Amino acid sequence: MDTSCLKIQARIPQTYIQYLATGMKIDVADGNKKLVSYIRTLVPVGDDISRLYEMRLTIEGGNRPVGHAARVVVPTSNTRSVTAVPRDALVIQKDAIKVVGVTPENVVEIVAISTGAATSYLIEVIGDIKPEDNVVIRSNERI
Repeated sequence: MDTSCLKIQARIPQTYIQYLATGMKIDVADGNKKLVSYIRTLVPVGDDISRLYEMRLTIEGGNRPVGHAARVVVPTSNTRSVTAVPRDALVIQKDAIKVVGVTPENVVEIVAISTGAATSYLIEVIGDIKPEDNVVIRSNERI
């Protein structure tokens, strides 16, 4: 067994297979540690009962225990460009979600937004906000 070149087997729902390709970079979490991996193989045959497909990944710089569990992050839609802010920038109120923006003239403005896709620390914002706009992420509830 070659523990310096570890591989991961993951099973994914058939609805996500369309967003994957051989060679694609996939994030893997092993406890608190993030690992970089690449899709080595997508097995094109699904399980008859579960309808899950097998994906095989290769880990970079692995020296992990064999048989160890890991969490694989699989894309669930096509890649697209969005405007995103840190989650701390959201001001969540009973009737709306807002962000506090700061104009180039250092004027504060409150912008009503809706949210979209999210990662661990960023969230897509939809509304009258541009990628180059500055937003407040600390004490924004008090403004």
